[in-house]
Amino acid sequence: MDKNNPAVEVIPGLYLSSFPDEIDKKYTHVLNMCMTPHEDSSRASPRQEILHIQLLDWDDITPYIQLILQFIDTALQHPQNRVLVHCALGINRSAAAVTAYLCHQNKSNSRAALEYLKSRKPDVQPSVMFLQQIDRYFGYGDTFGIDPMGALHEPSTADSSSPLHPVELPVDITRHVSFGERADPVFKKVAIATHKYVYVLDSYKLIGRLRKRKKRIVVDINGG
Repeated sequence: MDKNNPAVEVIPGLYLSSFPDEIDKKYTHVLNMCMTPHEDSSRASPRQEILHIQLLDWDDITPYIQLILQFIDTALQHPQNRVLVHCALGINRSAAAVTAYLCHQNKSNSRAALEYLKSRKPDVQPSVMFLQQIDRYFGYGDTFGIDPMGALHEPSTADSSSPLHPVELPVDITRHVSFGERADPVFKKVAIATHKYVYVLDSYKLIGRLRKRKKRIVVDINGG
Protein backbone atom coordinates (compact mmCIF):
# COMPACT_ATOMS: atom_id res chain seq x y z
CA MET A 1 0.00 0.00 0.00
CA ASP A 2 1.61 3.23 -1.17
CA LYS A 3 1.73 5.86 1.58
CA ASN A 4 0.59 8.35 -1.06
CA ASN A 5 -2.39 6.11 -1.86
CA PRO A 6 -3.79 5.07 1.53
CA ALA A 7 -6.68 2.71 2.11
CA VAL A 8 -10.12 4.25 1.66
CA GLU A 9 -12.90 3.63 4.17
CA VAL A 10 -15.87 2.54 2.05
CA ILE A 11 -18.33 2.07 4.91
CA PRO A 12 -17.58 2.15 8.64
CA GLY A 13 -15.00 -0.55 9.33
CA LEU A 14 -14.49 -1.64 5.68
CA TYR A 15 -11.42 -0.40 3.79
CA LEU A 16 -10.20 -0.85 0.20
CA SER A 17 -6.62 -0.49 -1.02
CA SER A 18 -3.85 -1.75 -3.26
CA PHE A 19 -1.44 -4.47 -2.05
CA PRO A 20 -0.04 -3.35 1.32
CA ASP A 21 3.73 -3.24 1.77
CA GLU A 22 3.01 -4.05 5.40
CA ILE A 23 -0.26 -5.00 7.07
CA ASP A 24 -1.23 -2.24 9.46
CA LYS A 25 -2.01 -3.65 12.89
CA LYS A 26 -5.19 -1.59 13.05
CA TYR A 27 -6.83 -4.08 10.67
CA THR A 28 -8.31 -7.10 12.43
CA HIS A 29 -9.34 -8.80 9.17
CA VAL A 30 -7.65 -8.73 5.76
CA LEU A 31 -9.13 -10.06 2.51
CA ASN A 32 -6.44 -10.58 -0.13
CA MET A 33 -8.03 -11.03 -3.58
CA CYS A 34 -4.86 -11.42 -5.68
CA MET A 35 -2.48 -14.32 -6.31
CA THR A 36 0.41 -12.95 -4.23
CA PRO A 37 0.49 -13.91 -0.53
CA HIS A 38 1.63 -11.57 2.22
CA GLU A 39 5.33 -12.21 2.73
CA ASP A 40 5.23 -10.65 6.19
CA SER A 41 2.24 -12.67 7.39
CA SER A 42 4.39 -14.38 10.03
CA ARG A 43 4.94 -10.95 11.61
CA ALA A 44 1.27 -10.02 11.51
CA SER A 45 -0.59 -9.46 14.73
CA PRO A 46 -1.97 -12.70 16.24
CA ARG A 47 -5.42 -11.13 16.31
CA GLN A 48 -5.42 -10.51 12.55
CA GLU A 49 -7.48 -12.88 10.41
CA ILE A 50 -6.23 -13.01 6.82
CA LEU A 51 -8.37 -14.59 4.11
CA HIS A 52 -6.51 -15.13 0.84
CA ILE A 53 -8.63 -15.87 -2.25
CA GLN A 54 -6.33 -16.44 -5.21
CA LEU A 55 -8.30 -14.84 -8.03
CA LEU A 56 -7.12 -13.92 -11.51
CA ASP A 57 -8.65 -11.07 -13.49
CA TRP A 58 -10.44 -13.54 -15.78
CA ASP A 59 -11.62 -15.98 -13.09
CA ASP A 60 -15.23 -16.44 -12.02
CA ILE A 61 -15.82 -14.69 -8.69
CA THR A 62 -19.20 -16.40 -8.19
CA PRO A 63 -17.96 -19.41 -6.14
CA TYR A 64 -16.26 -17.04 -3.69
CA ILE A 65 -19.03 -14.50 -3.14
CA GLN A 66 -20.66 -16.26 -0.21
CA LEU A 67 -17.27 -16.66 1.46
CA ILE A 68 -16.53 -12.96 0.94
CA LEU A 69 -19.89 -11.94 2.39
CA GLN A 70 -19.59 -14.10 5.46
CA PHE A 71 -15.97 -13.13 6.14
CA ILE A 72 -16.81 -9.41 6.09
CA ASP A 73 -20.18 -9.81 7.83
CA THR A 74 -18.63 -11.80 10.68
CA ALA A 75 -15.90 -9.21 11.16
CA LEU A 76 -18.24 -6.23 11.12
CA GLN A 77 -20.51 -7.76 13.75
CA HIS A 78 -18.02 -6.27 16.22
CA PRO A 79 -17.74 -2.45 15.92
CA GLN A 80 -14.09 -2.46 16.98
CA ASN A 81 -13.04 -4.60 13.99
CA ARG A 82 -11.60 -3.16 10.79
CA VAL A 83 -11.54 -5.06 7.50
CA LEU A 84 -9.04 -4.33 4.72
CA VAL A 85 -9.86 -5.66 1.24
CA HIS A 86 -7.11 -5.45 -1.36
CA CYS A 87 -5.72 -6.94 -4.56
CA ALA A 88 -2.63 -5.80 -6.47
CA LEU A 89 -3.82 -2.33 -7.50
CA GLY A 90 -7.05 -2.01 -5.53
CA ILE A 91 -9.17 -1.31 -8.59
CA ASN A 92 -10.51 -4.60 -10.03
CA ARG A 93 -10.63 -7.83 -8.01
CA SER A 94 -10.80 -6.23 -4.57
CA ALA A 95 -13.23 -3.62 -5.88
CA ALA A 96 -15.43 -6.45 -7.17
CA ALA A 97 -15.37 -8.09 -3.74
CA VAL A 98 -16.40 -4.83 -2.06
CA THR A 99 -19.07 -4.24 -4.71
CA ALA A 100 -20.52 -7.67 -3.95
CA TYR A 101 -20.61 -6.83 -0.26
CA LEU A 102 -22.35 -3.51 -0.91
CA CYS A 103 -24.96 -5.34 -3.03
CA HIS A 104 -25.50 -7.73 -0.13
CA GLN A 105 -25.67 -4.99 2.48
CA ASN A 106 -27.95 -2.63 0.55
CA LYS A 107 -29.93 -5.18 -1.50
CA SER A 108 -28.91 -3.36 -4.68
CA ASN A 109 -27.52 -4.33 -8.05
CA SER A 110 -23.87 -3.89 -8.98
CA ARG A 111 -24.46 -0.62 -10.84
CA ALA A 112 -25.85 1.11 -7.75
CA ALA A 113 -23.17 -0.43 -5.54
CA LEU A 114 -20.40 0.62 -7.91
CA GLU A 115 -21.76 4.16 -8.13
CA TYR A 116 -21.45 4.46 -4.37
CA LEU A 117 -18.02 2.79 -4.32
CA LYS A 118 -16.74 5.25 -6.93
CA SER A 119 -17.91 8.11 -4.72
CA ARG A 120 -15.54 6.78 -2.06
CA LYS A 121 -12.69 5.60 -4.33
CA PRO A 122 -12.97 7.10 -7.83
CA ASP A 123 -10.26 4.96 -9.45
CA VAL A 124 -12.01 1.60 -8.98
CA GLN A 125 -12.67 -0.30 -12.22
CA PRO A 126 -14.11 -3.76 -11.54
CA SER A 127 -14.49 -5.62 -14.82
CA VAL A 128 -17.84 -6.02 -16.55
CA MET A 129 -17.31 -9.76 -16.18
CA PHE A 130 -17.15 -9.55 -12.37
CA LEU A 131 -20.11 -7.15 -12.22
CA GLN A 132 -22.24 -9.48 -14.34
CA GLN A 133 -21.34 -12.44 -12.16
CA ILE A 134 -22.26 -10.45 -9.04
CA ASP A 135 -25.61 -9.40 -10.53
CA ARG A 136 -26.44 -12.98 -11.49
CA TYR A 137 -25.53 -14.20 -8.01
CA PHE A 138 -27.97 -11.74 -6.44
CA GLY A 139 -30.67 -12.47 -9.04
CA TYR A 140 -30.48 -9.24 -11.04
CA GLY A 141 -30.56 -8.92 -14.82
CA ASP A 142 -27.67 -8.13 -17.12
CA THR A 143 -26.97 -4.64 -15.80
CA PHE A 144 -23.77 -4.21 -17.80
CA GLY A 145 -24.45 -6.29 -20.92
CA ILE A 146 -23.00 -9.65 -21.93
CA ASP A 147 -20.24 -11.24 -19.86
CA PRO A 148 -17.30 -11.45 -22.32
CA MET A 149 -15.85 -14.43 -20.44
CA GLY A 150 -19.13 -16.20 -19.77
CA ALA A 151 -18.40 -19.10 -22.13
CA LEU A 152 -15.32 -19.99 -20.08
CA HIS A 153 -17.19 -20.36 -16.81
CA GLU A 154 -19.45 -23.11 -15.57
CA PRO A 155 -23.01 -21.99 -14.76
CA SER A 156 -23.40 -20.96 -11.13
CA THR A 157 -25.83 -22.85 -8.90
CA ALA A 158 -25.93 -20.04 -6.33
CA ASP A 159 -29.39 -19.19 -5.08
CA SER A 160 -29.44 -15.50 -4.28
CA SER A 161 -32.68 -15.83 -2.33
CA SER A 162 -31.40 -18.43 0.10
CA PRO A 163 -29.93 -17.33 3.45
CA LEU A 164 -26.31 -17.95 4.36
CA HIS A 165 -26.41 -21.25 6.23
CA PRO A 166 -24.23 -24.37 6.60
CA VAL A 167 -24.32 -27.00 3.87
CA GLU A 168 -22.47 -30.28 3.48
CA LEU A 169 -19.02 -30.14 1.90
CA PRO A 170 -18.66 -31.95 -1.44
CA VAL A 171 -17.72 -35.62 -1.10
CA ASP A 172 -14.61 -35.20 -3.24
CA ILE A 173 -13.34 -32.61 -0.74
CA THR A 174 -14.24 -34.40 2.49
CA ARG A 175 -12.34 -37.50 1.39
CA HIS A 176 -9.13 -35.49 1.64
CA VAL A 177 -9.69 -33.63 4.89
CA SER A 178 -10.40 -34.51 8.49
CA PHE A 179 -12.25 -32.08 10.74
CA GLY A 180 -10.77 -30.91 14.01
CA GLU A 181 -12.17 -28.64 16.66
CA ARG A 182 -14.35 -25.68 15.86
CA ALA A 183 -12.36 -22.50 15.39
CA ASP A 184 -15.23 -19.98 15.58
CA PRO A 185 -18.84 -19.71 14.35
CA VAL A 186 -17.73 -19.32 10.74
CA PHE A 187 -14.62 -21.43 10.26
CA LYS A 188 -13.59 -25.03 10.92
CA LYS A 189 -10.03 -26.23 11.23
CA VAL A 190 -9.16 -29.10 8.91
CA ALA A 191 -5.93 -31.03 8.45
CA ILE A 192 -4.74 -32.12 5.02
CA ALA A 193 -2.08 -34.61 3.97
CA THR A 194 0.74 -32.08 4.35
CA HIS A 195 -0.25 -31.55 8.02
CA LYS A 196 -0.80 -27.87 7.37
CA TYR A 197 -3.94 -26.37 8.82
CA VAL A 198 -6.58 -24.52 6.91
CA TYR A 199 -9.94 -23.01 7.69
CA VAL A 200 -12.93 -23.96 5.58
CA LEU A 201 -16.16 -22.01 5.68
CA ASP A 202 -19.03 -24.30 6.71
CA SER A 203 -21.46 -23.01 4.12
CA TYR A 204 -18.97 -22.63 1.30
CA LYS A 205 -18.71 -25.18 -1.49
CA LEU A 206 -14.98 -25.47 -2.07
CA ILE A 207 -14.06 -24.51 -5.61
CA GLY A 208 -10.78 -22.95 -6.65
CA ARG A 209 -7.88 -21.75 -4.53
CA LEU A 210 -7.71 -20.36 -1.02
CA ARG A 211 -4.75 -20.01 1.31
CA LYS A 212 -4.10 -19.56 4.98
CA ARG A 213 -0.93 -19.43 7.12
CA LYS A 214 -1.20 -20.05 10.86
CA LYS A 215 -4.56 -18.35 11.43
CA ARG A 216 -4.69 -17.47 7.75
CA ILE A 217 -6.49 -19.26 4.93
CA VAL A 218 -4.27 -21.73 3.02
CA VAL A 219 -6.54 -24.02 1.02
CA ASP A 220 -5.35 -25.04 -2.43
CA ILE A 221 -7.98 -27.40 -3.81
CA ASN A 222 -6.66 -27.33 -7.38
CA GLY A 223 -3.18 -28.15 -6.13
CA GLY A 224 -4.32 -31.31 -4.40
